[in-house]
Amino acid sequence: MKEKKINIGNFIVDDAGVTLLKHKLFGSIERVRLGWFDVVVSSSNGEFIIRSKHDKKTYSSSSYINDWNTHIIEMIIRGAFEKGVRNLSDYLKD
Repeated sequence: MKEKKINIGNFIVDDAGVTLLKHKLFGSIERVRLGWFDVVVSSSNGEFIIRSKHDKKTYSSSSYINDWNTHIIEMIIRGAFEKGVRNLSDYLKD
């Protein structure tokens, strides 16, 4: 079965990781996929932000007001981080 991916804001979430935007010189952008242990999350200015632990230019965000399900995905990701699971689906078990 093909793995499901969810687009929220300008990131793409799947069970094992997230695809973020790497902001390059002269405004070019590249998509970068990272595992959950390689990212950190925060919120600022009405947005949920996911960024690379190792590259400050790799990050994406989702608006709490304009993007559907931002609050839900934030709750799941933060809960998975607290539980220390590798995949988001592992957080939803038990």
